Amino acid sequence: MPPDNLVSDRDNKPPSQDGINAPKNVFVQVRTKFLPLLRQQLVDLLASLHISNWEKEPRPSLPDALTILCQIASTLHHLRSSTNSIPLDPSRTPEKNLRAPGVVKLPLVTHYN
Repeated sequence: MPPDNLVSDRDNKPPSQDGINAPKNVFVQVRTKFLPLLRQQLVDLLASLHISNWEKEPRPSLPDALTILCQIASTLHHLRSSTNSIPLDPSRTPEKNLRAPGVVKLPLVTHYN
């Protein structure tokens, strides 16, 4: 049995079209959905804090700001999940990435019932 750090011929298969399109689809979703949403949420946050007239008449709406901050947290969570789902190399599955040098490795946790 070869050591884990050696890649066998079966691991060198070219990526499937789905494997190539999946990261592109995630990038499109991030660019067209999550980033514009985050931008709008930041604009809304600034508006709720009344930054433009802060020195003359500070009237921040703190409940609105807190609501928007919760929405921003959710959007950032979706962004992180989306970008983490993209394999570093389309031909590698997440399990194969664990053996790749230079990749930050997080411990895998297996839950048993």
